[in-house]
Amino acid sequence: MPVVLPLERSHVECVLKSRAFSSIGEPKRNRALFVMQLCLGPRIHELLFLLCGDVLYRDGSLRQSIYFRKTKTAEPREIEACNPLIGRYLRPWILRLSQLGQLHADLPLFPGRVPGRSLTRQQVYYLYTSAFRELGLRRFGTHSPRKTWATQTYCYWLDQQRKGRNVDPLLKVKELGGWKSLESCAHYLGFGRIDGAESQVNLYRGWQL
Repeated sequence: MPVVLPLERSHVECVLKSRAFSSIGEPKRNRALFVMQLCLGPRIHELLFLLCGDVLYRDGSLRQSIYFRKTKTAEPREIEACNPLIGRYLRPWILRLSQLGQLHADLPLFPGRVPGRSLTRQQVYYLYTSAFRELGLRRFGTHSPRKTWATQTYCYWLDQQRKGRNVDPLLKVKELGGWKSLESCAHYLGFGRIDGAESQVNLYRGWQL
């Protein structure tokens, strides 16, 4: 799989306002899909498995946590959905689903062209790459929102560690993101031999040895 880059804040803002997100299919669906991946860090196919009932209580309010089902490459897991961006972008899409007559607990949260069927990974790929191409962004793809989430999550827990909390940033990302091993998580984040060389060069600077 080609290495993709995480998104910067300016990239995210531009993607959400892009012509591609506004003109391909349902704009509110596109933005809700993108923001949920950005905030929760699931794989695309995990998002596409979601049903309306997975994110809504019977009274229509948003669930505080979302259960992602077991898929071919991912174990089932429950993710807290408390980031305010989720509600900001998901609620307008829920209202739109209601207007379309597609808001039902057993129907897909992100429907595609075929009634009762979810978007396909190919359709999401086309949506994302159209937006990235429009903005002149290279080496970005459907994994970029997940990689952005992983990078930002790692940085957050690293900062917490520096403030004295007893946490392992890499272990946190692994557990929250559903990786099977620390090695695969580190590889996804882009840690490799070059990082080892950089850190080794800077070890013990200032020590009087």
